Parts: sequence; structure tokens; C-alpha cells
Amino acid sequence: MKKWISIAACLLAAVSVLVSCEPKQTPDGKCELLSFALTSSLNSALPADITGTIDASAKTVTLVIPTAVTSTAFIPSFTVSDYDVVTIGGKTVTSGETSVTLTDGTQIQLSDEVSALNATYTVVVKANDETAELTAVSFKAADNDLLDEDVVPEAIAPEMIVRVPGTAFQKELKITVEAGFNDVIKVNNTPVESGASLNVDTTFPIDIVVTDEVAGTSVTYVVKVGKILEYVIGKLGTYTEGTIADFTMTLNPTDNLPYFAYTRKVGEEKNNGVSVAKWNGSAFARVGPTGVADASARSASKPQVAFAKDGTLYAKYLGGEVASKPTVKKLDSEWVVVGTTGFTPQNNNTTYFYPFYVHPANGKLSLFWNGNTKSTDSYRTMNLSTWGGETWASSTISGVIPAYGSGTTATSGMYYTSSAVVNDSKVFIASSLNEFGYYVHEVNADGSLTTIVDNYLPDGAPQGLPGNLQMKQGPDGVLYVLAAVRAGDGTMQIFTVDQSNKTLKAYGTGLPVSISSSGGISQDFGFSVNPVDGLVVAAYDSAEGNTVFAYLDDNLQWSSFAVDSLQVGTSGFFVEFDKDGNGYIAYQSADGIELYRVGLEADVLPE
Repeated sequence: MKKWISIAACLLAAVSVLVSCEPKQTPDGKCELLSFALTSSLNSALPADITGTIDASAKTVTLVIPTAVTSTAFIPSFTVSDYDVVTIGGKTVTSGETSVTLTDGTQIQLSDEVSALNATYTVVVKANDETAELTAVSFKAADNDLLDEDVVPEAIAPEMIVRVPGTAFQKELKITVEAGFNDVIKVNNTPVESGASLNVDTTFPIDIVVTDEVAGTSVTYVVKVGKILEYVIGKLGTYTEGTIADFTMTLNPTDNLPYFAYTRKVGEEKNNGVSVAKWNGSAFARVGPTGVADASARSASKPQVAFAKDGTLYAKYLGGEVASKPTVKKLDSEWVVVGTTGFTPQNNNTTYFYPFYVHPANGKLSLFWNGNTKSTDSYRTMNLSTWGGETWASSTISGVIPAYGSGTTATSGMYYTSSAVVNDSKVFIASSLNEFGYYVHEVNADGSLTTIVDNYLPDGAPQGLPGNLQMKQGPDGVLYVLAAVRAGDGTMQIFTVDQSNKTLKAYGTGLPVSISSSGGISQDFGFSVNPVDGLVVAAYDSAEGNTVFAYLDDNLQWSSFAVDSLQVGTSGFFVEFDKDGNGYIAYQSADGIELYRVGLEADVLPE
């Protein structure tokens, strides 16, 4: 028994010797997070690796995570000082293996297994839109006494133009700028907080640099302050050939230049012939040979031109070869008669101009007319003649004008005149039908009419409207009609065509034009609408006998252009805008055809 006790004592002594011989762990005196990262190889939601920024004194780990990343579950990779164990959300975490939730404010806890040291780090998440961007630029009325309203560019772009009223042009103004996430702004090299303002000299370009300090990217912008451009009118010249009796102006859709068809009497000529001229951009020039109309037998009148889509030019007039009937000629090195002269079955009304055009849907040359004999139906109906390639086909358009009774007067139900709009695919026509009011139709390719507005009488207008009217097309295909409100009161009114409700709507205030009780002359006024910005321009002789160029301002009130030394008009006012917004005004004075250009003033921008 004593022997076994002795053996046990010896074994215990041996174990004791072995334990006391193991190396003892020495505390490092540290409990620190040395690195922290989220790698894309371990985190499929990340487009790239994210390296955390550790602030040892503040005990924070800043992670810049793209705004497109919505996941909050990540597998972190990290290093710590010796003997440290990492716990996140109560879970012991192994670097590169354990998935945890990381959001702004998440705590990373460290504890040293050898010593009693521990540490806690807080996660700071910064959103990163990965881009530097300017989000807004403005000159606010509240900051600038020279502005009545806030002014901003059309869009944020590398180079922007901001337009201010003339009173604020090239003056010192206060600019307000805003930028995106983490972005720092410098305006003309001066730091500016997003949403703050800074005085700038607008006579020079304004340089803006936006830097995303997180993403490490920068973008530069330039703002140029220009003047709100105003329309100005300048005279191009006066054209004459002998004595001009009457004329029309039409824009050629292929070259956007104004063409003039006019009757003239040169030298010892006894009758009015017809010629065509154009403004070629710098001077007037005759188009084709002189003498479109053979005036040896009788005078010609009511000259007009029309263009096919390819620019082919046609001229039309009444009289000349056949009294009070139309003749159409085509320019083909010489003026060649289309079909026969005087092709309508009845004499034409010579008081008004009627639509003469090439239908865009089928390329057919067409003209409207009405008869000049009051006792005939043609006096009260719309008549259409169309060139079919071999002959002219003339027809009465039935069902358009209301029926009139046997007891009506000779002029009852009279079809006065029409004005047409020809666009790339359609033809529209506005018409004046005496006591039955104003009508608007679409002219179909087969010559039939589709009614858009019928029997429209302005509020309070008596029966017996004047024949004066014109129709033009503005932006977005909106049709505008300038027509008399009533006979004898000297007022014209712009209307828009409401195709949905099949009516006309007054647009702006009335235009004070001198109109006789019988309707006056059909071209005592002219108007057009800029297809680019909707500016409405009119030219007319006022009741006082003055020639006036006017426009509808932003408040839809008529304002007059300031034009020096306007020759007094005698007749024939025409206003036309081309598709690019360049406008022309033409009218007849004692000297000939006066031509003016309507356009925006020269643009001056800081350089």
C-alpha cells in the first residue's frame, strides 16, 4: 500500500514540473482594430472593394457604400491586435467567414483574451452616389433687385446659357448653386455651400467646379448670362417694276424665301401684266421671264403662286387671256400654261383672294373660287378646280353652305372668301359665309371637306360678317384665324381653332383695324404665328391711317414694334414665318412692295 502511494506522489510531482515549464502568454497591452474592409469577392452586392477608414481616437470605422447597394448583410475582412476577439451584434465574427449586419451606428466590440482590455468601434456609413454633379443653378428674384422672377437655365449642362431682362444684362448678380451627395462647389474658385449664393460679374463666363470628395471625381461647368432676346424689325428693301397694282407674298418651303406674284404696268402698257420676283437673301430678283400673264387683251388681277413639295413653281391670276376666269402657269424655263386658260365654268369673284395650293397628299394643283354673278348658285357655294394631269376638273362643294330660301336677297348666303393652311400632309381652309358665320374644314385629297367648325358667329356679332379673314398654323399644329368681329366696328380678333369642341376661341385682345361696313378689301391686314415660339405678329393700317406692325405680348395684349420711317401702306399686308421662325412682312406703298424682316436681335454672350 505504501508502495502505491509513493508512485502516485511521484506522478503528481512530474505533472507539476511539466506545467511549470510551459511558456506563459505576455499581454500586448493593445485592443485595436487595425483594418476593416468589405471585399466584392466575398460580397456579391458590392461592385468594388470598400476599405474602411479607421479613426483610432474617435473609435469609428467609416464605410463609403454606393447608394445603389441596398443590402446590409456583409462578410467583413479585418485585422486586430494580438489576442483580440471581435463581436458584432452579439455574434463572434471570424474575418472573411462570418456574415453580419452593418448599418450606420453598428458597434464592433473587441476584447483581449489575455488582458482585461476591450474596445468598441462605431460604424459610420456614408452614402456615395459615385458622381460629382451640379443639380441646380438659379438667379433668384429674392436675391436680385433687377429681376422680377427667378431665372434658370433650360437644363444643367457643361455649358449653360441663362437669359435675363435687358435691365439686368451685364450687371453684377447673385447666383445660387446646388450640388449632390458629398459634393463641394467652387464658383469662380470661391467655395460655396450647396444652396448658398454668391455675387458674380455676369460680363464674364461663370466657372463652376463640383468635386465629390468621397468618389474622388470632379466636373466643370460654365454659365453664360445673356439677354432675353427681343424681336426686332429691319427693312430689307423696296421692290418695284413699273406700276404695281396688287401682289401676294408666299414662302417657298424648299428655300424658305419669300416670293411675290404681282400685277404691273410698265412703260406704255395699257393693261396689267403679271410677274414673279423673290427676295434671294440679299436682294430682289425676278423669277422666270417677265410677263407671266399675256395682258395684250385685258388686264390681269389677283396674282398668286403655289409650290409643289419639290419646289416646282406655279402662278395663277384672273383675267389676262380670259376675262374674270383663272389661268395657271408652270415655270419650266418659260411660263407654260397648265391645261387651258380660263378653265372654270363661270366667271370668278374678283374681290377676294382664294386658296391656291398643291395638295401634299397627292400633289394635285387646286384652287377655290366662287362666281361673280349674284343670281347664280356659284355665288353662294364653294367651288373647287383641280388639275388631274390632263384636264381641269371643276366642282361645286355641296352641303357646306346652309340652304337659302327663295325670298332671300341676292347676297344672302354669299360665300365671301377662304384662307388655307398647307402643311406637310394636310390642307385646312377657313371660310367666311356672310350671315352663316365662319367655317373651318379639312380639305381631303379627293376634294371633299371635313367640317371642323361650322356656323361660328362671334359673341354679339350681327348677321352679315365682313369677308376679311386669314388662317395660319402655329406650334403643335394649332390653327389660328384672324377674322372680323362684326361689320362696321373696326375690330379684328385672333381666334384659335378648338378642333375637339368644333369652335373658335378668342385669343388675346381685339385688333383695331379699319374695316368698312361692307367688309373692305380682303388684304387690309396680315398676320402670322411663329411656328417655333408662338409669337403672333400682325401688320395693318390703323383707323388713323398709320401703318402698324404689332405683336401679342406675354399678357396677350397688342404692342407695337418700334420701326423707323414706315412708308404708309396702300394695300396688301402679308406676314409669313418660315419653319425656322424667321419672319417677313410685306405690304404695298406708293413706292412699291415694302419688305421687312422679323427676327430676334443679335445675341451677345460673355466670352
